[in-house]
Amino acid sequence: MAKRSDEKQGEEKHLTSGQRLVVFSIKESKSPGGGLTSVWIRAGSAWVNRDGSINVYLDVLPLDGKLHLRELPDGSSPSLLTSNPKTETDR
Repeated sequence: MAKRSDEKQGEEKHLTSGQRLVVFSIKESKSPGGGLTSVWIRAGSAWVNRDGSINVYLDVLPLDGKLHLRELPDGSSPSLLTSNPKTETDR
């Protein structure tokens, strides 16, 4: 089973079979103020299989070859979750 460590809460979370994940491509650019700005682009969806492997279905291909997977927040609609704005310090 796939698992991840949640450093902020100090607990370990497991991905479960059938769980849906959201796939993002993150484009970083310099902001007018001189800092880094990250734009999160919804790139597709992913599902966890019974054996812990993950199937990823992409709607777009990232130019830099990097993808970011996030758990779908509880109670949110996958069709409404189109972006997740984060700053460089949040990752």
